[in-house]
Order: sequence, then C-alpha cells, then structure tokens
Amino acid sequence: MNPASPPAESRIPIRQHWQIALLSALLFSPLLIWVWLDRRYWPWDQADYGFASVYLGQLLLTDPAGWFQAMTSVLGYRAPGLPYLAQCAYVFGDTVGRIGPALLTVVVAMLMLGGAIVGMTVRSLCRLEVSLLAVLLIAAAPVSLAMGQTFLVEAPQMAVVAALCGVMVKSPETPLHRLGLQVMLVGTVAMLFKVTSPVYCAGPGLLIAWIVARRMAESRREKPRHEWVRQDWVWLGVTGVVLFFGLLWYGKNGGTILEFIRLNTVDPAGEIYGSNQGVLRKFFLYWLPSVREGYFLPWVYWAGLAATVTAVLMAWL
Repeated sequence: MNPASPPAESRIPIRQHWQIALLSALLFSPLLIWVWLDRRYWPWDQADYGFASVYLGQLLLTDPAGWFQAMTSVLGYRAPGLPYLAQCAYVFGDTVGRIGPALLTVVVAMLMLGGAIVGMTVRSLCRLEVSLLAVLLIAAAPVSLAMGQTFLVEAPQMAVVAALCGVMVKSPETPLHRLGLQVMLVGTVAMLFKVTSPVYCAGPGLLIAWIVARRMAESRREKPRHEWVRQDWVWLGVTGVVLFFGLLWYGKNGGTILEFIRLNTVDPAGEIYGSNQGVLRKFFLYWLPSVREGYFLPWVYWAGLAATVTAVLMAWL
C-alpha cells in the first residue's frame, strides 16, 4: 500500500468489532468483583485523584458555576483527566453508598476499552484470530490486572495511546482533515490524563507525520478533494470541546506543572519514581524495562514490538 495515495477505506465486519469488544469486556470483568469487594484505604496519588473526582462530582450536582471554575484548576500540579472522567461515577457511587468502587469501575471500563482498541487496531492489519490473541495478551499482563485495582491514570493512558496507534494504522487512508482532528483530539486527551504522555505518543505521532508529509506531497500533484461529511463535523465538535478545556487548564496551571515535573525528575524527590536521572534517561533505563517486566512473559514484549513494527511497515511500504 502506498501511503501517498490511499485506497478506499477497508471495511471490517461490524460483527468482528463486537466480538473483539466482548472478549475484552469478558476478560477484564473479573476485576469488577475485586473492585466491589475491596475496602482498602487509598494512599497518596489515588486519594488525590479520588478527592478531586468527588469534589467535581459534588459541584456538578450542586453548583454548576463553581463546577466550571473548578474544572480549570482542579489538582493544579498533575493532569486532571481522571477526575474529569470519574466525576460522573460519583453520582452512581453516592446513590449506592459505595463511592470508591464506583470510581474504580471507571478504571476497569477504561481497561476494557483499551483492550478493545488494541484488538481492533490489530484486526485492521491482521486476521481476526490474531486480534483476539492481542486482546488476550493485554488482559493477561500482570501490570493490567494491577492497574485495574488502583485509581490511577495508567489504564486510561493505555487506552489513549492505543487509540493513537489506531489512528496511525488508518492514517494512509483517512482524509487529511479528519486525520488532523483525530490527532488533535487524541493528543489533547492524552495530555489531560498525564503530562508524560508525549513520551508514549512520540512513536505513532512521528509515523503519522511521515505519512501525512508523503500524502501532502502527492496531493500537490493530484489535488484530491475531500468533502466534509456528518462524522467530520462530529469530530470537529468533540475536538473543540476537549481542546477548550485542555488549553484552559494548562493555560492556568502550566507553571505549576513545570515545577512539579522538575521536582520529580532531577531533584532527590525523583528517586520516589525510580531514580532522579532526568526524564529521557529515566525513560530508557527505568520506565522502559519496567514495562517489559510487567508482561506475563518477558519475551512477549519484544515479540509484540517486533510484530507491530513489521506489520505496520508491510502495510505502508
């Protein structure tokens, strides 16, 4: 496939999408039992995220004007995506009298979503059986099971990075204006969940940029026309809302975020997060090996990485 001149978008049967989503939901559903039986106290970051989620949920019900103000300043020193997402679960948790499990259910739902996105992305490159195996490997990873029991941002972040990989795989055939909206939306959501998201999004982001550059060079010669359809206006509306809150929050809290990053990377406090070696050095010497060790079988990490790179190159070259 030549990325400079994408073919008509290939259609995968909707039934297969449902099969992948159902498998992901089934594999992660046992976590819901643990979540609703768990009565542990939440320490440190979990408590911080939980308090912010409850705070936003209460304001949403009782003080809409105060809620909008809080949306621009909540947390302040770390990205607010998880409280943004989980505040609606507060209403359900308050009704049943179990706020903690209701908030954790959001994390489990994001794991289900992330597994489904991975499966659908792999399906666009390979056979259905391979995509189902990919979902199984994601669900079998100990790190996935561990993150499903903690109120932290890693599960939503995984889903967002998987979504960007999905956009990357489809980028040779997606109309350029829609592709731009998708990248902007996913990138903004990633930054709302965690400030370190660019580290994980850099790979697919650079590949998308390469594909776009080749397609734009080809379009100067052929001058293709891409008309806006209804779904493009939906993408525009959703992207506009998310981008509005993202720019508003970072515009107000950018200085605090930069100071927090400095304190937790190069200062002695950075040792709490593995080492105080700086962001890039820590990524290659600490975080990347930690991700590899989090897989059920260490070789799955390298095999999956090699298979993904090979499949993408075969699809584009």
